[in-house]
Amino acid sequence: MFVSDQFFAEFCASPQPYVTRVIYERMLTGSEAILTDNEVCRANSTIWLNALALHHGLRNEDLSHPRTEQVLMVSGAAFFFLHAGYRINTLITECYGMQQVRYIEGGGFRLVRDFQRRMGRAEVILVDTHVVVWLAFEHDRLSKKSRAAIDDARQNGDGLAICDITLLELAALSRKGRIRLEISLESFLDEVEARFVVLPISGRACARALGLPAVYPKDPADRIIGATALVEGMPLLTADREIRRAQAVRTIW
Repeated sequence: MFVSDQFFAEFCASPQPYVTRVIYERMLTGSEAILTDNEVCRANSTIWLNALALHHGLRNEDLSHPRTEQVLMVSGAAFFFLHAGYRINTLITECYGMQQVRYIEGGGFRLVRDFQRRMGRAEVILVDTHVVVWLAFEHDRLSKKSRAAIDDARQNGDGLAICDITLLELAALSRKGRIRLEISLESFLDEVEARFVVLPISGRACARALGLPAVYPKDPADRIIGATALVEGMPLLTADREIRRAQAVRTIW
């Protein structure tokens, strides 16, 4: 099935095992996580689709059970034949056993989380430009929730990330005198690169930026950062009220 950008962002930001159960629970609560036929057609011709492969036949939750592994290997292979003609932007599926993981990774996919080794562990958080500034110069402006998320990501997860356009925004702020540096601009940006995972602008993010709703801020940097959070499946740490009000990206503040 094909799911909404919102469900995709929320699930990838905080993935859970047995995604079939997750989607059924959302359906029972009336959540519009699944795209209608018209929404599928529209997305297929514009921003492309987020596909969710559900394993309806899964009955045995023992991840080491050989029969479970065999069935899911077959269903995973069948998916690629059944979805010909659809423009898939992102595919969410579950792998049971390292044999299937190697099979899926061989097709160009990446493992987001190993639940057997990383259950409950925080993932990477994408940080908005103004939050980087506050971390460096105005720590008191950070909310209590944002501080907790930052500490958790640094101590228990994979840390914090920024989009590479944030480096350009920081350079522009310095040139305009909005931030005052005691070191050279280049040295400051080197420090930022050392403290964050720097994500490059991708074609997927550019396409997704154009598909963000009209209520989302029009600033190109804001849109690229938000779209990067979406395609990478990360929450965005931001105090921007317009971004949070748009509800197009899962945010933390």
